[in-house]
Amino acid sequence: MTMASTWTSQGKTGTDNPSLNYYRTHGILPGRQQLAIRESHVEMRSSLFRHLGLPPGWLRGRTVLELGPGCGQNALHMFLQKPARLLLVDENEAALEAIRNLFAAHRNSNQPDCELQHGLIEAWRCPDQFELVFCESVIPWQQENPQGFLRKVASHVAPEGLLIITCMDSVSTLPDLLRRLAALLMVRPEDPLARQVTLLSGYFREHLASLQHATKQIDDWVLTNLLQPLVGTPLSMADAIATLDDNFDLYATSPHFVTDWRWYKQIHGSLSRWNELALAAFWNQAHNLLDCRQVVPPRSAALNQQLMQQTDRMAADIMKFYHSRDPALLPGLADTLDWVVSDVNGFAPLTAVALAEFARGLGQYRQHGRFPGLPVFKDLFGRSQQHLCFIQRRSHTHDTTKDAW
Repeated sequence: MTMASTWTSQGKTGTDNPSLNYYRTHGILPGRQQLAIRESHVEMRSSLFRHLGLPPGWLRGRTVLELGPGCGQNALHMFLQKPARLLLVDENEAALEAIRNLFAAHRNSNQPDCELQHGLIEAWRCPDQFELVFCESVIPWQQENPQGFLRKVASHVAPEGLLIITCMDSVSTLPDLLRRLAALLMVRPEDPLARQVTLLSGYFREHLASLQHATKQIDDWVLTNLLQPLVGTPLSMADAIATLDDNFDLYATSPHFVTDWRWYKQIHGSLSRWNELALAAFWNQAHNLLDCRQVVPPRSAALNQQLMQQTDRMAADIMKFYHSRDPALLPGLADTLDWVVSDVNGFAPLTAVALAEFARGLGQYRQHGRFPGLPVFKDLFGRSQQHLCFIQRRSHTHDTTKDAW
């Protein structure tokens, strides 16, 4: 296994990234999960790849680049499929060392090497392009300019190659954002991190326990979902499709939400309309991202766009509160949440009850300075992160000198 240093001074430095600084300062390994049974973890990742249209064995003999692999537990699945080349690039030195140790423990005698390179993704340069580029949990809420960052990531895809990214929006992450707001109200930023983790782990332990198939321990979940700094803005599936529309077609998603009943002979040239069909399906189904416990019938794009405008407003106000801790922001947040509860009640009453309980809890905090228990809201989690797989169109040749970054 090889590791080459490719750190460059182009673009911002590592010290400019609050999320990276958070992991470095506190010695946290990003993306750490419980892997008690390796076979189960590999099977889960294989299911993700099936959802994204990649059958078992597809990775064998391919060239693969992953940008931001964290501690490598998810990349292990790709490593075990024996691609011809697997290159992992990350900004965190400790994460790369964890990957080196993890892969060494699982490497077979005939396993190809994995290349590890250290560098800022937005400044990293490589003359090669890859049949698959993978970038998971790196773009939404982690970049000041997520669309520009996405274009940079996409520049490494070979013609007719695949790009897999993750998206998050303010509807899919609303339950998580509300938990983050509650966490901000419960702890003081000047408190030692260990004290914050202990307090929040005690309060939110039952929340995580209610999420079936979760693979993070409570402390790691608190560090990642509640205390890790948020940067920039979310990136919705609609944002990603629009950003890449000039050169890429959406191929598959996890979860699946696009249904195409067209006869294949209708799909050619300007009639293909892959991205147009996907955008229409997204806006008809966006409300189903709010609650992973149920799927409700589609509704109009206009209603879902209005819902996302309101949740975008809440997300922006929570970001402002994160930076300022200004209690004057709380009444506006409460009013917007009341609007969301009323809208959600029209298509998902169970979800509305949970959101209304949080709204009452926020009101009690404003009156008494303590956040109450949330026995109903604790079970509410959105489909917070979605995976999207794109195909680069055959006719497109990319000029890396014209990156939009």
